[in-house]
Amino acid sequence: MVSTDVGSVCDAIEDGVTGFIEGGVRSSIDEAVKYLSEHRDERELMGSQGRTLALRKFSPKAMGKLHCELYE
Repeated sequence: MVSTDVGSVCDAIEDGVTGFIEGGVRSSIDEAVKYLSEHRDERELMGSQGRTLALRKFSPKAMGKLHCELYE
């Protein structure tokens, strides 16, 4: 995944681990997309790590816990 650091993107992407967070400069976004398109193994590893992160941080159980903490 390649994105810029907007909203809560940094909650869903660990830069260099599950994808790349770029500074919004088009050339750096282009370079990150090109890099991932040329490095299949790394792209697949980042995808797998991204899935693990999403299941850990955004599962119904994790989200329910966070919502309950808001009201404590």
